[in-house]
Amino acid sequence: MAEAQNWEVIEGLCTYAQPAGPTVRAVYETMRDDILSDLRAAMPVDVVLMSMHGAMIAQGYDDCEGDMMARVREIVGPDAIIGLELDPHCHLTTQMLDNATAIVCYKEYPHVDVVERAEDLFALCAEAAAGRVNPVMRDYDCRMMAMYHTPFDPIRSYVDRMSAMEGKDGILSVSLVHGFPWGDSPRCGTRTLVIADGNASLAERRARELGQELWAMRNDLRRFPNMEDGLDLAVKLDANPVVLADFADNAGGGAPSDSTFVLRAALERESQGYRVCNILGPGAGWHVHGCGDRCQNGRTPGREDRADVGRPGRPDSDRARDRHRRRTASGHSRDEHGRLRLAGS
Repeated sequence: MAEAQNWEVIEGLCTYAQPAGPTVRAVYETMRDDILSDLRAAMPVDVVLMSMHGAMIAQGYDDCEGDMMARVREIVGPDAIIGLELDPHCHLTTQMLDNATAIVCYKEYPHVDVVERAEDLFALCAEAAAGRVNPVMRDYDCRMMAMYHTPFDPIRSYVDRMSAMEGKDGILSVSLVHGFPWGDSPRCGTRTLVIADGNASLAERRARELGQELWAMRNDLRRFPNMEDGLDLAVKLDANPVVLADFADNAGGGAPSDSTFVLRAALERESQGYRVCNILGPGAGWHVHGCGDRCQNGRTPGREDRADVGRPGRPDSDRARDRHRRRTASGHSRDEHGRLRLAGS
């Protein structure tokens, strides 16, 4: 897209980490200052495009992305275009809104549309840089927190209606900010974000209407069966594979991924055909690493210092194989995540 516009592209630092506690202050400041240094070296620039999560907290910084936006704006001045792509599980803050020209969130959860939303943001910022549109952003606080699984109604139809508004009647972009429920932020929660072409009252009105529509459907958004009902549903579904997840122990939300409640419930049913992945258990992992291809009476997976987290019971034998875990991130880059032991009874 940049080549089609005959733009010169200068890239800066890109970093990634799994969610956890607050980032160490020196780490955040070092990475931030590296990015800002790259930007200063590239000046003058017409457009700055950034892709960030939106819920990062560091020691001394409750709003890392807002801090970054303010510093970028200070460098590039009031006339440059700043586009910000965010994960919808973000805290949409005043600092972000005050300093960015346009903010676009992924529309899908699971997040399968990161590239498409980046393309939307690029196109919007290109139009703004050419003076053909004047993005004006307004958000609305929905006063709620929920999980919006976009493959399923009613949220599927809601997102489709949002998308259909874009490019019509002065509306440039619409985003649903899911919020990051586990974050300690005064802006935590769901918000609707509308970008209109030079019309603040229109953006505000549409954001409010969408927010009120979401509030009205809030009781229909709860999709969490209990353990027994969830396992019954998994057996009945005519689909393969079916993913059973302990939602509260999701590493993507900062949890340790060491609970075994779902595994234990499945084993108690003596069901067949289950495969288990990504249970954190360093003790069990190092045990099977050291005992070869067949481990008798191996250590159990999961958290070892708290029985209440859920332990499935020790298997009679484990078949273990060495693997190096690799992850393919956005942009097709590959990174090493250390050693992995695959075990089965």
